[in-house]
Amino acid sequence: MFLSKSGLVVKLIILLLLLSVVLGIVGILLLHGELPFGKITSSPSSSSQQTPENVSSSLINVGTPNSDVGVEEDEAVDILTNQSLFSKGAVAYVLCRPLTSGDRISAMGGDKYSVVGPVWFVYIDEEPYSFFEHDVKYAFVDASTGEVISYDESWPPTINGKSISEAAESCGGVTEIYAS
Repeated sequence: MFLSKSGLVVKLIILLLLLSVVLGIVGILLLHGELPFGKITSSPSSSSQQTPENVSSSLINVGTPNSDVGVEEDEAVDILTNQSLFSKGAVAYVLCRPLTSGDRISAMGGDKYSVVGPVWFVYIDEEPYSFFEHDVKYAFVDASTGEVISYDESWPPTINGKSISEAAESCGGVTEIYAS
C-alpha cells in the first residue's frame, strides 16, 4: 500500500493535468458566456470610472432615456480614442449598433448594466491574450450626448445573455481598435 516517491510524483502530475483540463474547459465556457451566473449591482456615483467595490445592489442604468442617436459609430470611436481609456496592447471592441432601452450587459460573476437609452457599448480587453479573470473595461458612449462612462471589470461581457461574439454576429460585427 505504500507508494514510492516516483509513483507519488506520477499521480500528482496526472492530477495536475486533469485539473488544468477542467479549468481550461471552464475558462472556455466563461469566455463564450455559457456559464450564466453573476451578481447585480447599483447606480454609479458621480465619477466616470467605476469599480465593483463602489457600487451596491441594483442595476446600473446607462444611456439617456427617450433620446435619439446623434453620435454615430465613427464619432463614438473618435471620442473613445481621445479619452485615454486604453492601455498599451489593449484591444477594444465596439458593437456595430448602439444598444437600446431594455438591453442588458452582464459581467461573469460581476455587475449587471441596464440600458435606458441608446449607447455604444465598448469592451476593452486590457490583456487580450489572457484567459480567465483579467483586467477589462466596459465603456458606454451615450449615443445622444457623447458622454463616456467606463467600469473596471474582470471578465468578458454577455449582452442580452449572449457572448460579445454572438451579439456581434447578430448585428454585423464589431469595430476593433488596437492600442499601441
